[in-house]
Amino acid sequence: MSCFVLHSLGKKFTEGKRSFFPFRKVNLTFPDSGLVSIRGKSGSGKSTLLNLLAGFLRPDEGRVLFKGKDITKLKASELEDYRLYSIGMVYQHYNLLEGMTAYENIALPLEMAGKSKQECNKRIHSLAASFHMEHLLDKKIDKDSGGEKQRIAILRALANNPEVILADEPTGALDAANSKLVMEMLKEISKDRLVVMVSHNESLIAEYSDEVFEISGGVINKRKEETKTHTRTTRILKKRRDGWLQLFTKKHLWQDSFLNLFSFLACLVGFLSLLFSAGFQVGSKKGGEEARWANYEAYTFNVSEKTYQEVDGSPLRLVHSKRPDIEEVRNLLGESKVTIANDYSFFVPDSHAFFLNGKAMEAATFRPISHHDDSLIKEGSYSYGSLIANEEMIREFPSLKVGDEVRFDIPFSLSRYGKKDEGNISFAFILSGIVKEFSFLNSPRFYYDYQLLASKMKETKLENISEALEVETTIESLVSSLPGEDAATNYSYFLFAGDKEEALSIEDIRKKQDESSLSIEGDALASYEAYSSLMNAFLLSLLLFVGIAFLGVFFIVALSSYSSFAKRRKEAAILLALGARKRSVRNIYVQESMLVGALSSVASLSLFPLVTKFVNGYLEKTFSMGSLIATPYQSFLGVPYLLPMLLLLFALLTSFASTSIALSILRKFPLATVLRDE
Repeated sequence: MSCFVLHSLGKKFTEGKRSFFPFRKVNLTFPDSGLVSIRGKSGSGKSTLLNLLAGFLRPDEGRVLFKGKDITKLKASELEDYRLYSIGMVYQHYNLLEGMTAYENIALPLEMAGKSKQECNKRIHSLAASFHMEHLLDKKIDKDSGGEKQRIAILRALANNPEVILADEPTGALDAANSKLVMEMLKEISKDRLVVMVSHNESLIAEYSDEVFEISGGVINKRKEETKTHTRTTRILKKRRDGWLQLFTKKHLWQDSFLNLFSFLACLVGFLSLLFSAGFQVGSKKGGEEARWANYEAYTFNVSEKTYQEVDGSPLRLVHSKRPDIEEVRNLLGESKVTIANDYSFFVPDSHAFFLNGKAMEAATFRPISHHDDSLIKEGSYSYGSLIANEEMIREFPSLKVGDEVRFDIPFSLSRYGKKDEGNISFAFILSGIVKEFSFLNSPRFYYDYQLLASKMKETKLENISEALEVETTIESLVSSLPGEDAATNYSYFLFAGDKEEALSIEDIRKKQDESSLSIEGDALASYEAYSSLMNAFLLSLLLFVGIAFLGVFFIVALSSYSSFAKRRKEAAILLALGARKRSVRNIYVQESMLVGALSSVASLSLFPLVTKFVNGYLEKTFSMGSLIATPYQSFLGVPYLLPMLLLLFALLTSFASTSIALSILRKFPLATVLRDE
């Protein structure tokens, strides 16, 4: 069976609006061995015919048969195997890979074919010895002469013992002496295989050719023919290995150091922003949970009954508040052990002036509490009858310190049942402690025990109202008996939780009472909900920033990979011509990109704790929010070491996807154009 058979072959080219066929309806049969030369004028289609035989171009008409198989209908992988095992290419300008030794260049096709190091070494030294070229194997290609480069290129073409050598102007860049050496080498090779050569050198064609095909006027004619009877078959092995990719990946990493550094920094910023969003999600939630209890009012609530009245012609609604019936409150709380207590804010408002060590001071906030947390006390201690100040109060009144005397007198005037009582309620405290609270939406405050307030209300008698009611009446007994609409009740009850569990039960009840007219509120709860809303909004903004950052990372990595590929199109074309799979050539750049991505993810994981410490320190100093960003490496979403694993996986996938998309150009790689000798 003949090596190549052409049936009605034609190839069309388009230049501007003009289309033409350099040759058409060509029917030729090539011998199985010998040196066949193709000659013709420039532009006649010599190199085009060679590219059709190599499968670099596809014909627009007809077929190219190799050993009876139409190579124009081969699948991509079959065509790659055809180039690797069945043909070897030799070019005018060598198309060797600079920066590598002759040995490494010759070894490439063998490594692509899955040969072991021992097999490669044996084959390369055998080939070099056959042509007395062993002294060139360890030299860098850059240091070889033109003749030496071409002979090395021929050894590379012979590496996998192909049945055909296709040589495009193999002596075009050589002097006469080197041209003779190359032609003698090709002639020797043609004894047991087919060598198809394109050349303008008439003397070399005449001297060395066994057969000559001439292209003229779109027709190919035979000028000289000798019958060759030698037939050989080569068993095509489809075993492949991609170990040779590492050589190019390492080379590219070094050569593209600036570009890779740019990609590394872009990925570092992107991955750090991702870690910040994850750390912020965990830290803000954890910090919020801690913050909600880092407040002396976290266990204090108010419950009132509110009804709403629509205003005709207005979107506004009027709110009517009153203190609910105590039985309704008990039914609402169910089995909860929460304490229900009178709200005496009508008599002792939260804000009023006071005396500090006998000196009159401006108004400050005084809040009664029923539960305290010793862990929040920064200085001093808590005891019944004493006063506690938060840090904001100390900042408001810098001279305030533990042991100072604080007192105030609250005048009251109350008219009920036609009688009026007036008086003063006096309080005197020794400041016993300073507490560190969550500062978000917090204000300067003093805290004192509600039991002390209740005791004062129980002790303060209303003489005139007692006379009207004909029973001894105190502020406490009067407030307890008044209807909920009376201002003296402050339209509410206090709810005091004894511990965290009770406080959470109140919050749960609050969430479930949509259809109830009873309203549960709390300053600490309002601050926590405002904090949570703000953190959620900030997290959404952060995620939006992360998304934009990763679009930038994706674009930069893709651009870097494409830039790296664009300046090495010739290198990629040579590898493809040698029979490398397209995916293998793509993987050179993918591996480079994934290595940069993996290194940047490791660097971001290493830097993140340091950056977090700095940021949290700044937040603590500025906003008293020192644990807003966590470093959830050991556990994330309940899974140990999930975050580092996810980040590494994400880095690899991002690098792979961005590079693969950028190099999708390989699908339409113009191999013949890029390989064309300048």
